Amino acid sequence: MVPPVGAGPGKFTVDMNTIRVTASPSEPIPIKNLSEHLKTACFFNMEKYPSSEFEILTVKSISGTV
Repeated sequence: MVPPVGAGPGKFTVDMNTIRVTASPSEPIPIKNLSEHLKTACFFNMEKYPSSEFEILTVKSISGTV
């Protein structure tokens, strides 16, 4: 569902431990390795930041196709 123009603000919190790699080679080992690597301080630093917050300040209409 697309929110109406001018909708917002809004926000949601993501438990970073729920993020899963889905676009990777079909082999389970590389997917597991990438999933574990993304948890490290090199990327999301999930030990220090176990959750993240996404905040929508405004929604604007754009022309064209998506």
